[in-house]
Amino acid sequence: MANGKVIGGNVLWLLVYKVDCVEEDYTQMIWLAWLGFYIEISNSKLVEKKKKKKEEGMMKRLLGGPGTISGFLLRFGQCAFGAASIALMVTGFGFSSYTAFCYLIASMGLQFLWSFGLACLDIYALRRKRDLQNPILVSLFVVGDWVTATLSLAAACSSAGVVVLYSRDLNMCANSKRLTCNKYQISVAMAFVTWVLTAMSSHVMFWILASV
Repeated sequence: MANGKVIGGNVLWLLVYKVDCVEEDYTQMIWLAWLGFYIEISNSKLVEKKKKKKEEGMMKRLLGGPGTISGFLLRFGQCAFGAASIALMVTGFGFSSYTAFCYLIASMGLQFLWSFGLACLDIYALRRKRDLQNPILVSLFVVGDWVTATLSLAAACSSAGVVVLYSRDLNMCANSKRLTCNKYQISVAMAFVTWVLTAMSSHVMFWILASV
């Protein structure tokens, strides 16, 4: 925009010079005025296009976007913490007697499968240098991330409520040595970390969907 103003100022100076030298040549004055106006408009449009491309590039480089290294790291973290949550809960004694713990295992299993599939897709995109940010794929990613994030949060909260009830309110963990409350607590903590990572991915996907 500044370049347009400088050129426009130079054109106006030429107009003044023309008026001083040749007062009767109005045709050249009009053409020079139109030339300065056209150059200023062209420069402003060029600046707007560059600004728009820059904003689009920033949206595509968001942390956790599909087909990026940060996106793969997010998916890998979701797989790792989800698998750790399942392993700790399964190795705990008597987990199958509690519905919340079974629901946590099912939710983390679904989260692991979803994140593992997207991690493999990110590896494929990185190796082949493919762009995964098209409206159809991003819409699928948004729906999947929001569904799995909601299920993971519900499972983690329900399991945390059961753990707090047994360990703090009823004090069953101290009275019964068979209950592995420490494993339950760590498993629930891993589930919450998995949900945080999934929530990050879901928000990034939502913003990318708004830009594509």
